[in-house]
Amino acid sequence: MFHFDYKDYSFWCDIGMMTPLQYIRMINLLEEFKPQRVCEFGSGQSTDIFNVYSKKENATACSIEHDIYWNTHKSIMMPLIENAQLVVGGHVYDNCTKYQGFEEWLEQQNKFDFVLVDAPNDGIPNNNQGLEYARIQIVDFVLMDKLNDESIVMYHDSERDIAQKTLNEFERLLKEYKYNYKKEIVVEKDKEIFEYNEKILGVCPQLTVYKINKTK
Repeated sequence: MFHFDYKDYSFWCDIGMMTPLQYIRMINLLEEFKPQRVCEFGSGQSTDIFNVYSKKENATACSIEHDIYWNTHKSIMMPLIENAQLVVGGHVYDNCTKYQGFEEWLEQQNKFDFVLVDAPNDGIPNNNQGLEYARIQIVDFVLMDKLNDESIVMYHDSERDIAQKTLNEFERLLKEYKYNYKKEIVVEKDKEIFEYNEKILGVCPQLTVYKINKTK
């Protein structure tokens, strides 16, 4: 496990987690973009960073979690339903996992300008159980009109096959709903950390970043 301090933030990195370069990229985007409403799927070190940021900038940060182990962050707990069907905005997605009650919760929320999808365990190779999508509820933010006209969306572990299928659909919907975006893929450059992940996981996790703006 590696410990890092950067600016006003402190975080740990270990196997399968976001890497130092990815956390630093996230922190820099927060400091540059100054979002006021943040939502993440999956609590962890990122939640600590969002908590520090929200106190500094008087922002709101919401973390959605299903595992009581991570509830030390006072996350919003929702059951995770496996091999489910997601129906939202006239679109149907089969063979996915979903947070039960997420759409009802999101419907009551104001728009978000920063979203992080972190560590989708449903996308781990050899643990897919026939799933087609990882964290497909990221499309809810588009289909339910819950992204601000300018926003950042980040997706960790985006190199996984079923994560790629989710992101392909996300990008398709962004175009359909008249959002422009620029995409960036962040991969750790530190040789020791990169090889540490590759040795255990067979791959060093990627972070895909979308800078999004709504077409006027």
